[in-house]
Amino acid sequence: MVMTIEQLQRRYHWLKYEADFIADAQQAHVISEQANQVMAEIKQRLSTGDVNS
Repeated sequence: MVMTIEQLQRRYHWLKYEADFIADAQQAHVISEQANQVMAEIKQRLSTGDVNS
């Protein structure tokens, strides 16, 4: 399933929020990395003008 930019943004913010409340530093790092990957996809789509998929 391809997420919209809005869905990706919500996912990014949720992951960052979740990482802030994880006591385990390693698990928080993994979640933060997932959030960074989502943000990279958002930026890539915005740079190519692909905002609808």
